[in-house]
Amino acid sequence: MLPIPEAELSAEDLEDFASRYLGKLLFVFSRIELSLTLNLVVMSVTARMGESEAALSNCYFARKLDFFLRFADVLHQERADFLLACHAWHAAAKSICLKRNRFAHGRWAILPSTQQVVHVSGYPGGHQDEVRYALADLRAIVLEAENVHAQLLELINKQLC
Repeated sequence: MLPIPEAELSAEDLEDFASRYLGKLLFVFSRIELSLTLNLVVMSVTARMGESEAALSNCYFARKLDFFLRFADVLHQERADFLLACHAWHAAAKSICLKRNRFAHGRWAILPSTQQVVHVSGYPGGHQDEVRYALADLRAIVLEAENVHAQLLELINKQLC
């Protein structure tokens, strides 16, 4: 992960760092979605719930999260602690999904005077939401996504036990 520079950055350097964190988030989210989709195919076959591989791989992420809980509830109904961990992971994954979606839809700008990156969502002329991020905030979101992926891999390994 890129270290956060201590010196004040130019607009160009600030944008460069911000774009690296945002790009990293997309890569991490991609890994989460791939790991989840592959696991769903296995869970579907094991649970004999009839969801096809094509249906699972073609649905949007939030739906995949719902399938994950549904399959976990069927396959692991006797493992209360494991199910609690699955539900906690589901909530964390939804949070990352919402952030990723919000980041993908909107406009970005740089405020070099405050060393912030600005995200604006909504349509010009209508209601718009503006959120300002320090580089440390963007880095924390990437670390949160990496943690969500690590937790998913841990759940997958525990599921096999």
